Amino acid sequence: MMERWTRARAIPTIAALAAMAVFAMGCQQRQEVIEQTVGAKARDIASEAQAGHVPPELLTWEMVAEVNPGFEEATAVAFDAQGGLYIAGDAAVRKFDANGQMEWELPVDGAPTCLAIDSAGTILVGMKDRVERYTGSQRGQPLMPVGQNPWITSVAVTPQESFVADAGNRQILRFDASGMWLSEIAGMDEQRGIPPLAVPSPHLDIEMAPSGELVVANPGRRSIQYHAIADGALVRSWGLSSNGLEGFGGCCNPTDIALLPDGRVVTSEKGLPRVKVYSADGQLLSVVVPPEEFRPNAVGIDLAASGMTIAVLDPDDDVVRLYKERGTVAQ
Repeated sequence: MMERWTRARAIPTIAALAAMAVFAMGCQQRQEVIEQTVGAKARDIASEAQAGHVPPELLTWEMVAEVNPGFEEATAVAFDAQGGLYIAGDAAVRKFDANGQMEWELPVDGAPTCLAIDSAGTILVGMKDRVERYTGSQRGQPLMPVGQNPWITSVAVTPQESFVADAGNRQILRFDASGMWLSEIAGMDEQRGIPPLAVPSPHLDIEMAPSGELVVANPGRRSIQYHAIADGALVRSWGLSSNGLEGFGGCCNPTDIALLPDGRVVTSEKGLPRVKVYSADGQLLSVVVPPEEFRPNAVGIDLAASGMTIAVLDPDDDVVRLYKERGTVAQ
């Protein structure tokens, strides 16, 4: 009787020991997962801290003016061929003189998303679903997207053509001087080695390079692409996916670009907001605005350039700040 009792008690004791061993293994695995998660988080924090730090030798630009356009929400900035400054917001476009004083206002039918001025002075105002064209106060034939659910985010112009970035349909459209749609450019073409436009959020920016190529910020791929405007062929591309200062981090950066006359590329980012300058082949050259000069969640830092002046729209303060490289301020 006693023997049976001893064996009966032994069986659950062994089971309990096994359960304790499994529990211990589970705790160890959970601890390893926790340590890995904490380690990864620490690395992310270290990476962000490193990305946020800008060596003083890269801070070669200084602010020379700040223009308050008086909008509740400023959304876009552009220069004309003579260096005149234009700022869009609310339901208008306003032009400012060299002293930051408003010269005139052009009311528009809708909330502007982007802005460009061609060499003849025609003002192209992007709305979410179209691009309006104004000669003086006269409205001409708008540029209309060809896909459903458009989200127009950028316009680039030449004397003969206009290019419209539609983030909603992940495409860039080409129009002639009359406003007629000609073709799509910069879309996916595997046979020609053109990667698809990756646009997770409504940020797709384009510019015309001094060389005559269309420059595209492909944000989901963290890259800058150069395309021939005649047939959309990919000429070259560069970009590094990294939270480090030299790269573009997050889901989709850069959000906005501008080009200097010597081919340098100005970029802005969200997530870790900052404005940087790269060479035409993708080498980081300088930082215009470091992260600490924006609010942490700044989104929609539009850019424009005229000569060696860079205009940076601060979407939180709704102002435009002008920057010049040190050594050229007095020029």
